[in-house]
Amino acid sequence: MAISNREKYFTFALLLACALFVLDRIAIEPYLERRSALVQQRQKAQTSLTDAHQILRDERRLRKELAGMDAFFALDPSSAEGRLLQLLQQSEQTSGVSGASFQRVGIVEEHGFTRLTFQATVIGKMPSLAGFLYRVETASLPVRVDDVQVAPKQEAGDELQIHFSVSTLCRARQAPRPQPEPASSVAVLDDAGARR
Repeated sequence: MAISNREKYFTFALLLACALFVLDRIAIEPYLERRSALVQQRQKAQTSLTDAHQILRDERRLRKELAGMDAFFALDPSSAEGRLLQLLQQSEQTSGVSGASFQRVGIVEEHGFTRLTFQATVIGKMPSLAGFLYRVETASLPVRVDDVQVAPKQEAGDELQIHFSVSTLCRARQAPRPQPEPASSVAVLDDAGARR
């Protein structure tokens, strides 16, 4: 039985379609999937690299800022306390409040810094007290006003009394590092007193 040209074309087209299907399943589809996965990996790697470069830039910037902040931190608690008390006294004089009292209530060492906490009380009219607190909070020293309580000094008067807690930072004292003991040499003597 002879195969007609039409059947030959049909058979050839069918074999070609099967070959293309197998080629697609074996080579083209896995290639496209792998290529898509590689593109996504490359994008993730580029994003990670960009983030790492940003972190390094931020680190350099922050190191410069931290190096510049050394001038603001006192080296010991007594000088930090003196600087804070001087700030409070200057703020008291320039803002016109009176009756100021300051008392240190705590010292805490954390993360390489010593935090000194003080309780303070001042008396004055509302604008003077606001100016006083503003000067304290905007000082160039590392100062934080933690708690403020406002009460009238007298029932009929216009003077107010504020009690507030303020803290400052200084460098923590570095514990001296233990020095290594010098290596000692031991000489062994024989019975006659000569070294061996």
